Amino acid sequence: VSFMIDTYDAKYYHLQQIESISRFPIIKGLANLEDRYGFNSNSFLLHSLFGLKSILGYYFFSLNPFLFFGVFAFLLKNISQKLSFFNIAALAVFVFIYQSVAHFLSSSNSDITSVIIAYYFIIRVIQQRADLQSIYLVVFFIPCVLLTVKLSSATFTLISLIPIYLLYKSKRYKAITSLLLISGLMLGIWLLRNVFISGYLIYPYPNIDLFNVDWKVPQTVAIIQKNYIRDFAYLVFDSNERVSLYKLKHFFVN
Repeated sequence: VSFMIDTYDAKYYHLQQIESISRFPIIKGLANLEDRYGFNSNSFLLHSLFGLKSILGYYFFSLNPFLFFGVFAFLLKNISQKLSFFNIAALAVFVFIYQSVAHFLSSSNSDITSVIIAYYFIIRVIQQRADLQSIYLVVFFIPCVLLTVKLSSATFTLISLIPIYLLYKSKRYKAITSLLLISGLMLGIWLLRNVFISGYLIYPYPNIDLFNVDWKVPQTVAIIQKNYIRDFAYLVFDSNERVSLYKLKHFFVN
């Protein structure tokens, strides 16, 4: 299941980014060659690291299948320990997710990566909702990891404040310091790579424009890409599989 599925994103910028990471150090202004190269997902680093191309001669995209089977085993273990409605429902929903993304599971799609990780996170939080402090590492670090994998997961980072608050109430200040230092280092490296690739702290959001570097992607290009991402949520496929972009109001007509 781990051979590459030919998808739109994979053809036009995923494979190129993964290959660039494998062969070269950070390239300043890489996003000027193709603006989507500025999408700095840490999933590409993992694909590059564990793709086994140096051994096989081609990339073995096992990240998403590995995550899927890991979460699937976790859900089965829950059922074996306690046959409850929640555990059965959690597995059923995950099977539905699998059926929805099965064709793309063995691709470099970072959406699938973030969905699998986010689902595991949600299940763990619900299971331990009465004692989140016992899994504070999970509650704190997974949202941070999700942010570096898929920028649209940014809202999950707000949940990271919960373990900080709980640890503060318990006066575990050393634990708080450790969490902040490690997460700060991880996010700091990711943000620094953003700057080197595109010239922006977070691409493609030109409103956060803190660096005057000569390799910066033109602001007009960043705005176009930002608007495209926004409009992609409004994609409508007709019977001929042609794609048209609509404004949100069109969804409420007819």
